[in-house]
Amino acid sequence: MPSELTLEAPNGGNLLNCAGITGITLLTCKIDDVNKLHVTLTEITQENGLFKLSVENIRNGASLRRSSPFAEWFHTTSFGANVAKFSGVTTVINDYSSDLQGLGESSIVMGDYMYEAETDYKITFTPYSHSKLWPASLQFSYPSSVSPAADALDAAGGCTLTFEDGVAPTTRAQCKKIPNARLFRVESGIPANYKGKVTINIKMINPVDNWGEIGIKIKTYEVFSDGIEYMVDQIEGN
Repeated sequence: MPSELTLEAPNGGNLLNCAGITGITLLTCKIDDVNKLHVTLTEITQENGLFKLSVENIRNGASLRRSSPFAEWFHTTSFGANVAKFSGVTTVINDYSSDLQGLGESSIVMGDYMYEAETDYKITFTPYSHSKLWPASLQFSYPSSVSPAADALDAAGGCTLTFEDGVAPTTRAQCKKIPNARLFRVESGIPANYKGKVTINIKMINPVDNWGEIGIKIKTYEVFSDGIEYMVDQIEGN
């Protein structure tokens, strides 16, 4: 299987749920080695022709980047003798990014709720998708009703990301405001294969009133070794 895809057997075993669609009445599917799919056809309704089957619990890649090709497929007898082999350029691509989870009123905590107060903001969310191999950059916009404090505009960096399970936080240097935009960007902030909650820590100036209508928007991007980024998750909250 492509390295971007993951075989996830139920209950932590190596057997996958699968079913025959065309030409197959009984089969078993299991994970061999790390990411190899092994299918055994026990009962079939035809000697040759087109066979189709479905396999559950395959997780797609995290971002909109096209996957690497499937490796070679081997058709063997029950004694291990090769019958046929296929290798091509079949790949997988996601058409849409997934949604981040948990960005609502209760997930934005301020140190001081007074109007126009300069205070610490803690914005917590949970990535729905996670890259197994590459870190993710994060970009977030803030509403026009609030403004960054001087601390957030420091040339040395303006915010940090903190995580669960003892994962080290990002450095302030990874977080920079994008000029002429209500945007901050954290470079390679979310570690590869991280599956827990993420908290953005930044100092902001509260609104002058409670009439704001535009919320915080967050997007994450998978960062590959070639420097190209592909969207993973996005969310908008008021």
